Amino acid sequence: MEFTLKVKKDEIIERVKSKLDARSKIGQFDYGTTLMDNKGDDYLAHLQSELLDGANYIEAMLEHQNHRTINEMVKFGNYLLSGDRNSDKKHVTDVDLKSYYAL
Repeated sequence: MEFTLKVKKDEIIERVKSKLDARSKIGQFDYGTTLMDNKGDDYLAHLQSELLDGANYIEAMLEHQNHRTINEMVKFGNYLLSGDRNSDKKHVTDVDLKSYYAL
C-alpha cells in the first residue's frame, strides 16, 4: 500500500524563508562571510545579545499595549457615563461597543 501526502505551500513559511535569505545576504555584506564559513565568531554571545534585545522589545510592546488598553477602557467608561448612548440600556452591549468605536 502506497501513501501519498499532498503538500501545499505554506505562505507563512515562504515569507520566513524569504526573510532568512535576506538576513543571510545582509550578514554576508556586513561581515564578509557566511555562517558556514565563519569559524572564529562567538555565536553564543551574539545570540545572547539578540535575545536580550528581543526581551526589551517585548517589554516595550507590553508597556504600550497596557497603556493603550487602559486608555481605551477609560475612554469607553467616559463614553458610557457621558449620556451619549441610549439611556434606557442598563448593560453594555455590542451596540454600545459599535457606537463607541465609531466615535
